[in-house]
This record gives sequence, C-alpha cells and structure tokens, in this order.
Amino acid sequence: MTQKKIYIGIGCFLLIYLIGFLIYLFFPGINSNTKLYIAMEPADLLYVKNRTWHLVKGTEVNNSDRYDVYLDGEIQGKMELRALDRWYAFQNGTSYQYPLAKQFIGISSNQTLEKIEDMKSEEFNQDDITYINQALTEMNSVYTYEKINVYSSKKKIIADFDKDGEEESLYYFSNTMRQGYSEFFTLVFLVDHGKIEYIKKEKTSDIYGECNPNYVMTININHGESNHIIYSCTYFSQMGRCAYVTTAKNDTYQTMEVCIEE
Repeated sequence: MTQKKIYIGIGCFLLIYLIGFLIYLFFPGINSNTKLYIAMEPADLLYVKNRTWHLVKGTEVNNSDRYDVYLDGEIQGKMELRALDRWYAFQNGTSYQYPLAKQFIGISSNQTLEKIEDMKSEEFNQDDITYINQALTEMNSVYTYEKINVYSSKKKIIADFDKDGEEESLYYFSNTMRQGYSEFFTLVFLVDHGKIEYIKKEKTSDIYGECNPNYVMTININHGESNHIIYSCTYFSQMGRCAYVTTAKNDTYQTMEVCIEE
C-alpha cells in the first residue's frame, strides 16, 4: 500500500510539473489577470482569457475599451473600435473616424506590451526559393516555386523573433483561391539556423479549401522571455477565419490555432 502511495505521489508530481511546463511554454508573460484584445482584419477579435487564446467575430463583442490603433504599421492614437462589416474607429463615443481598410491592428491590454517593430520585408532570393521548394517537397506538392510564383501570395519578413540575438526569416507562400491549379496550399514557416519551423502547412484539391495567410504582428507581453508571432488566415467568402499564435523562444517554436466559423 505504501509503495502504491509513492507511485501515486510521483504520478501527481509529474502531472503538475507537465501542466506547469506547458503553461510556461505556451503562455510566457501571461498571467491569470491578463487582459489582451487584438482587433484585426476583416472584423475579428483575438483575445486572452484565463491564460488561453480565443478568436471571435468582432460584432459579438461589446467592449468599450480604447485601442492603440495602427494603420500600415503607423500608430494613429487611442480610439474606440466597433465591428460592423469591418472595423470602424470612433472618438468621444460618437465621432466617426473612418473604416479601417488599410493594414490594420488595434491593441488593448492591461499588461505591458511591446509591439516588435524592428523587422523588414525583403524580396525572395535564391536561398529563399530553396526553402520554399523544400517545404513544397515535404508537403508532397506537385508544384515547385518556379511553376507557381507568378500567381502566388508571398512575403518574407526578417526579425529576431525568438529573442536569441540573431535574425530569423518568416515566410508565407500560398496559391489558394487562384485559378489554373490542380492543388492549393498555404505555407507559413520560419527559418532558424537553416531549419524550417512550420506554423501552417496544408494543401487541398479544393480551390476554396485553404485560407489566405496574412501576417498580423509580433508582440512581447510583460517583458517575457518569449515573443508571440500572430498570423491570421481568411477563407473564401463566409467559410470562417483562423488565427495562429506562435510562441518563439531561443530556437523553439510552439503554435496554437484558434478558428471561428460563419
């Protein structure tokens, strides 16, 4: 009986340790009192509640908080936001500003946030094309970069995403919702020290079966040891949207997916 109790005690200890490790891994800088709202295109709200990420339609949220509003990366000041067909900004409760049609982000939080601005976009070079082709091969795609790049959605962003003092490259490459192909895919991944770290890697034969990816932002919460890389992914028409939150720390990456359906 004593031996059984020892085994139970060890099992409980390991379970508590595992839960603590997972919380530390996925929610660095986020505590039980964290309030964080991220309004993003087209009319979605990504938020943290009980240390967990959620995605909802902005029209379902009654939130009178004031947001730090960014358009094309430039801060516009604090405003109230309301979601209709898209996000709209208001000041003093009734003073309508404009529909937020540019690259838009709104942030409201009771925590110390750092929006990572030290990043740059670059055109693809031959090394980048090699990584894209490697990812297509690993996805068992019938295509190569050279056969599909003209009509693809693509971007490369460079920054120190995992706070290790060295820059990484973040890519997306997709041909979803484009005519003339036998398969459609969405690739979002980082390259860190020559290794591909996938955020999203999916393909389908349905032209509308995959989503169109869009980089949103990278933030640090409460001066934590990790950054959070946030991506949105929009499906055709009213099929729904997803967001991907990748926790990046010292060459390690863990991604969570949260989605909504119409």
